[in-house]
Amino acid sequence: MISKRKRIAFCAIPSLVLALLVFACWWYFFPKRGSALSRDAWERTYSERRLPIPVMGPRDGGFRGERLFPKPRHPATGWCEPPNAIPGILEIDQAGVQRLNSAGPARFTILFLGGSVAMGTYASTTEKTYFGRLASMLAADGKPAAVTVFAAGAWKAAQDAAALEHMLQSGLKPDLIVFVNGLNDLTNGARADTLFGQPVATKDGSDWTKLYHAHDYKERVDAYLRIMQAVITIASEHDASVLLALQPALFERQPLSTVERQLLWASLAPHESQQALVDSYSAMRTGLARLADNQRVFFVDCSKLFEGERPTTFTDMWHFSDFGHEKLAEELAPQIRQALELRVP
Repeated sequence: MISKRKRIAFCAIPSLVLALLVFACWWYFFPKRGSALSRDAWERTYSERRLPIPVMGPRDGGFRGERLFPKPRHPATGWCEPPNAIPGILEIDQAGVQRLNSAGPARFTILFLGGSVAMGTYASTTEKTYFGRLASMLAADGKPAAVTVFAAGAWKAAQDAAALEHMLQSGLKPDLIVFVNGLNDLTNGARADTLFGQPVATKDGSDWTKLYHAHDYKERVDAYLRIMQAVITIASEHDASVLLALQPALFERQPLSTVERQLLWASLAPHESQQALVDSYSAMRTGLARLADNQRVFFVDCSKLFEGERPTTFTDMWHFSDFGHEKLAEELAPQIRQALELRVP
């Protein structure tokens, strides 16, 4: 008779073989990690569309954002992007602000606020950013606009609101304020009430890391919507219209390319589940839609902007290259045009 120990060993062999096979397949199909994976995804957004890959890479300097570090301290927002002066690629002044002036007299002034996506990360040039494309589209429409972008990596809505007040106090008088945000509030910072990189005591007593997430999804949604309501009030007091844009998110995209499946798997590690993110974004979407009146406050849901797109589009949970920026500009353009037209006497 076979001993009990041998029977257990024989039964375990198929499971072990299966585990090794799965592990081998994983390493075969998903060999890259971290910035190498992000680079691969970024290059695929071009190659899979049979487009040339820009030789200089992303405008922010690479897949670790080399041109955007170190972040200088900012009295209103905590931090901002560092000054850069690479004409046509990345031009940020000493205050962390990007400005695009129209070729002729500007009829409108537009202020864009948000995190790294709003800042134009992972586009190849300024012209290829969503706001660069929008400036060109508005000029072609006979609505030339002076575009100001005050946005920085990892900002949450509380920082966007502080940035708005800072720009208004500095004398800027925007006709339209565009917020491209939402995803950082859901994913960044340990809790709803903390900023990225701010240490807290963890729920289970484990060591805190910058990726720690308390899974406080409802609190995050509620806090975000309260802040967006507050910025609408601030804008109204300064006679400015507002466009709320819920930014694209990898977990909302279908179908995923092979590399995007790996990106999603890695991105979900700190989170309760993909469904928790999907449900939270749905609540944000509903809340933002309720704030819109289509007279002075507008809402554009960009969360599923890339749905149905077959080639790779995302480079991580948040970011995308030139193709994504082009799509974002096209999605925002109709509401921006409407908002500006309503301001013409």
